[in-house]
Amino acid sequence: MDWLRFIKLAIKRQVGFEVKDYSNYSRFQEFQALEIIKEIKYQKIPISNFKVLELAAGVGGYSTTLYRSCKNFVSSDIYRFPNYNQHPFIDYIIFDASKKYPFNDNSFDFIFCSSLIEHIERPIYMLREIKRVMKGDGYLYISFP
Repeated sequence: MDWLRFIKLAIKRQVGFEVKDYSNYSRFQEFQALEIIKEIKYQKIPISNFKVLELAAGVGGYSTTLYRSCKNFVSSDIYRFPNYNQHPFIDYIIFDASKKYPFNDNSFDFIFCSSLIEHIERPIYMLREIKRVMKGDGYLYISFP
């Protein structure tokens, strides 16, 4: 990992929030996503063949990087963020991650969840829904501050 670049991006990620410019935060997410993809590949997890669900896409910085690394990608959030940087081929579904998900059981090979669980009133319910829609041999990436 390029730690110096990470630190610089982390410091700048809040810059612009007061004027609704989230480009710094989006770049920070893109950088993190590239590092996560490197680790996934290092662990020999075949994400390129996976159907991936991203929970709480926010500004979409993770979305564009993850989208390029998998077979099928679904991005989601409770509402569409005004500055969401969406690739035209990304499926975007609006739903509340703290309630029942609009997917069948065993729908996803990989679920990506960054900085969401700490905002959920009943995280156990969210985790149950993740387990329900994730295939039995699926993978979950979850991070929180």
